Amino acid sequence: MPDLRPITDAERPHLAALGAELRSLRHAARPTDEERALRRARGKIERLPDLVRQSELAARAELGCTHISDLERGRYRTRRSTLRRIVAALVDEDLVEEIVDGLVEIAGPALAPESMYADRVARRRAVRTRRLREQTRSTLRQLERMARSRSGGLGDRVADLAARAREDLDRLNLEADQDEDVDEFTPARPVDERIAAIVELDRLRHMNLGRMTAAQLHAHFDHLEAVEQTVARLDSERRTEESRA
Repeated sequence: MPDLRPITDAERPHLAALGAELRSLRHAARPTDEERALRRARGKIERLPDLVRQSELAARAELGCTHISDLERGRYRTRRSTLRRIVAALVDEDLVEEIVDGLVEIAGPALAPESMYADRVARRRAVRTRRLREQTRSTLRQLERMARSRSGGLGDRVADLAARAREDLDRLNLEADQDEDVDEFTPARPVDERIAAIVELDRLRHMNLGRMTAAQLHAHFDHLEAVEQTVARLDSERRTEESRA
């Protein structure tokens, strides 16, 4: 939430300089492979293909796109913690603090104070990170089991998904070991709908049906059919997106 107190004349040049510096940092960064793939899937014409978009930076830093735009235009004050989130989304970790210190100096009197609720937000982020870690660990176990029992293209695809889940888990473990600062926790990439559907389909196909009642069997096969249809639909959408790329 930006500081909505009226901007003073003394603060305006500081905010303008800060916005210009934030814009330069974004222009110096480069899109990730996933961001480029998403652009291709959307079929948009790349006017400036090597620049990180405001929407992409907002997603990386977990901020609103309008918030990023307003900061770059010098419309609002911002906190050091918010500056750190933006910088951490754009540069290597070992450069973050040095760059943030420089931005704080540029902001000068226009730097907003930290929120009185920062500790509460940090605790919520820590709880969310722990939950995501458990969810990712469970997904990883399922994917690894599926990879061992599959061969061919599907087995390779599941093994690749397991590798991604393992990367997410490593990142979450690292973040959970750091201080519970409001800016230290970044959610792992969510398991997409197709992965979740494949995992659920595998679980349903390997369930022990011997102790189920007739009603439970009926519900089981209805659910199995629905999940199979979901996987087929998502596979079709994926092939369509790949053909457009």
